[in-house]
Amino acid sequence: MQATEETRTLLVVDASFDLGNALAIAAIEHGWEPFLAGNGEAALSILPGILGEVLVLVDLASAVSRGLALVLNLRRNPPPPNVRVVVMIGDQPIPEAVKRAPFVVGAIRRPRHPEEAEALAHALFAAPELTHRV
Repeated sequence: MQATEETRTLLVVDASFDLGNALAIAAIEHGWEPFLAGNGEAALSILPGILGEVLVLVDLASAVSRGLALVLNLRRNPPPPNVRVVVMIGDQPIPEAVKRAPFVVGAIRRPRHPEEAEALAHALFAAPELTHRV
């Protein structure tokens, strides 16, 4: 596959298959190609093979997803400029190391139920500052 300006990929890093699947369906409906990674390690193996614009949606709080470890790893080994990260948060504050990472472009509340995925996707994809590199 060749990278084109039309290629837009959403990489969802979340241990919940139901939520990840719901986000993938919403991504397709918004014209994005979805990839699911159950944890940070899987995301690191998938990320180098994705061409074009990449938006990584990371569950920051889950110990299973290891989203915080993923972001810290990307701080040590910065991703290419076509990769942006949006962290999904719960009630916890965002660590400074995540806030200061140049590739982290936003934070959004993690849905508690898969039924809320469409609302998250709409908010995410309607925000050009998150979905398009300027």
